[in-house]
Amino acid sequence: MIISHEGPFYSHENWKKLYEKDSVYMTKLQLIEDTAIHIFRFHDYYHRYNPDGVMAGLIQKLEWENHVEEHLSIATTIVTPKKTVADIAKYVKDKLDAPFVRVVGELSMECQRIGLLAGYRGGGEVVIPLFQNQNLDLIIAGEGPEWESPEYVRDAVQQGKKKAFILIGMQLVKNLAWNT
Repeated sequence: MIISHEGPFYSHENWKKLYEKDSVYMTKLQLIEDTAIHIFRFHDYYHRYNPDGVMAGLIQKLEWENHVEEHLSIATTIVTPKKTVADIAKYVKDKLDAPFVRVVGELSMECQRIGLLAGYRGGGEVVIPLFQNQNLDLIIAGEGPEWESPEYVRDAVQQGKKKAFILIGMQLVKNLAWNT
C-alpha cells in the first residue's frame, strides 16, 4: 500500500478521461494493477487539519512556532522581528536545505508581517487578498502560476509599494526526493 499526498496520475482532475489513451499513463496503470498496489491519497483531509498538516510541518521546519499570529484556512500569518527580504530568503533557503529560493521584490526591504502558504497556493486569487486583508510585507509560498503573484508584486514594487514574494518551488521536492 502506498499513502501519498498527491494522486499518481499527473492531475487533480479526472485523470482517466484525460489520459486513457496515453501510453505513459497506461504503462503505469498496468504496473499498479499487475502488482496489486493500493494507493490511498491523503490530500484533502490533511489540508483540513487546523492548522493544515503540511503548514504545521513547514512552520516546524522553519522554527517559527513562536511567531504564529493566526492560522487561516489557506495560510498562516507570522510576525517576526524585522529582517530584510534577503535575510528571510537566506533563512528559508538554509532551514529547508533548498538549493535556491526565488525572490520578487526589493531585497533590502524590511519585513515583519509574513504570510506563509504551504504547497501550490501561490496564485493571485490567494496571494493578492492576503496582501490586502492581512497587511503583509512578504508572502512565502511553495509554488504558483508565474504570471500571477510574481507579476503582481513586480507591479506593486514599480508603483513604490512595499511588498515581496518568495517562492520555495518544486526544486525542494525534487531535492528531497533524490536525496532520500
